[in-house]
Amino acid sequence: MKRLLLSLAFLTGICRVPAQTTDSPAVPINQRKAKAVAISAPRPDHPLEARARHFIGSGVAFLEIDRKTSYVTAARMLKSTGHVILDNAALSPFMRWRFKPGTVHQVRIPINYTMHQPKTKSGAAADV
Repeated sequence: MKRLLLSLAFLTGICRVPAQTTDSPAVPINQRKAKAVAISAPRPDHPLEARARHFIGSGVAFLEIDRKTSYVTAARMLKSTGHVILDNAALSPFMRWRFKPGTVHQVRIPINYTMHQPKTKSGAAADV
């Protein structure tokens, strides 16, 4: 039996903070700072229905954050995983993310849903 795992590339240095002027593009922040500003970051799960149907896919979520409250005000997929059920499973917990107030305005989060076979003690994939 295949063991299903969700692999989330957690804020891998592609978080963005707004530039000082309104006409300048967002400036990327490094991975260490991105992780430091996330106060709460519940991970998406791989829904049972999607696992049963062997749905996998990669996408990019985009979050808008209120700078004063640190609450996510909007979340959408910039790049779909290819399955609405996976997109929705990612966006739901992302709406509950919190950041240190005044630190970020927008965040891009890559997400990757995969399926892996469990490995035996020897490291080889198990035949189940």
